[in-house]
Amino acid sequence: MSVESGAGGYITVASTRFDVTEWTLDKDPRNVESGTSAQTGTRMTAVKTHPKWTVKVPYDSAAGVEAAGLIQGSVITVTLKLGAGTVFYTVASTTVGHIKVVTNSNNDVVRYDLDGEGGDVSGPA
Repeated sequence: MSVESGAGGYITVASTRFDVTEWTLDKDPRNVESGTSAQTGTRMTAVKTHPKWTVKVPYDSAAGVEAAGLIQGSVITVTLKLGAGTVFYTVASTTVGHIKVVTNSNNDVVRYDLDGEGGDVSGPA
C-alpha cells in the first residue's frame, strides 16, 4: 500500500497554480428510483455524477483568484493535485459557486474559501 501525503497539494485553473491549505472533491452521484411495485423498499440507480469541490486558498493581493477566472458563475476546468506526488483529479466544465474571504485572528492566514459543482471528473491520473 502506498500512502500519499497531503503536504504540497495545489490546484490549477487556466494554467495558474494556487497552493492550497485544503481541497475536497465529492464525486456525488445523481440517483433515480428504479424499484418496482413488487419490491418493499426503494432501489436507487446512479445515472450521472454530480461532482462538488471545495478549496481553501491563501489570499494573495498580487495574484487574486479572480484573475484566473475563479468568479462566481464562471465555468472552468480545475485540476486538484494530491500532495507532492504526480497524481491529480481534473474537473472539466465545472461552475464556480461561492467565494468567501476568511479572516481568522487565531494565527491563521487570510484565505479564500471557494466551492463549485457540476462538470466531468477524470482521475486520479
